[in-house]
Order: sequence, then structure tokens, then C-alpha cells
Amino acid sequence: MNSKEQLLSRITSEIERYIDEEVEREVERRTKKHLSDKIPNEPDLPQAIDILTAEEISKYLGVSRATIYELFKVNVEYGGIPNFKIGNSRRVDKRDLIKWIEDRKKEHNEQFQK
Repeated sequence: MNSKEQLLSRITSEIERYIDEEVEREVERRTKKHLSDKIPNEPDLPQAIDILTAEEISKYLGVSRATIYELFKVNVEYGGIPNFKIGNSRRVDKRDLIKWIEDRKKEHNEQFQK
């Protein structure tokens, strides 16, 4: 390989590496933005409003709204999400949701310790 070919090969490799790094950075940036727009971190949830809708809960938990409504129907003693009605709408106190999540974690951990 002559010096021009070596130089061209080296420049091509550097450009490919640069493009790969830039694409990786952009994918990471967009992924972080997408996740932060969809699902708040748990520390952010207590700073949110005190009463949550099924839509807000579904985004936070990453499940469908239909799943949340099904969990609203389940008795709290059997793992349902504690909720109450305002008119025809169901709502959840954020403290109840946080406790419900902690209870699910505890149940899950206890199952795997047996």
C-alpha cells in the first residue's frame, strides 16, 4: 500500500469511528429524553400532584392504561391498586401508589427467598 492509500485508509477509519461515536451519543441522548418524558423517576413522583390518574400511573409503571383499570378492580387485599372515584373517574393518592409499589417489591422478594 502506498502512502496515499495508507492516508486514505487512516482518514476513512477515523471518520467511521467519529460517526459511530456521534451516533452512539445521539441514541443515548434521545433514549434518556424519551424515558424522562414518559416515566418519571420515583424521587420525582412524590413532588408530582397528590392525586394521580390511570394515565399517569400507566406511564410511570410502563404498562397499559387497561392494566391499571384491571388493577383498580382487584381487591386491595389481593394486590389491587387502592383507588377512589371522583365522578366517573378513578383516582389514586400518590402515597397509596408508592406504598402499593413497595408492597409489590416486598412480595416479590419474599417469593424468591423461599
